[in-house]
Amino acid sequence: LVVRLVLPELAACIKLIISELPGWMNGVVRWLDNNHLMTETMANTLNSINWASKTQQIIGFVTAFVSYFAIYYLKSKLSSFY
Repeated sequence: LVVRLVLPELAACIKLIISELPGWMNGVVRWLDNNHLMTETMANTLNSINWASKTQQIIGFVTAFVSYFAIYYLKSKLSSFY
């Protein structure tokens, strides 16, 4: 019961946090650049990253991990019935 209630909510919370990363990362890069805290090469590299795409990759990884954990947990609980 706990797994069915908590894991979906946990996954949704993590997805929400991760979905905010592109804007946050762009702000960090802009701040670092404005304050001259990185080299031009570093600025070009960080500005060339598609943070939205990276975010989608992270969400996919987190979703797969949570799904795997839920399946593993359920199998371990159900194995006692066999």
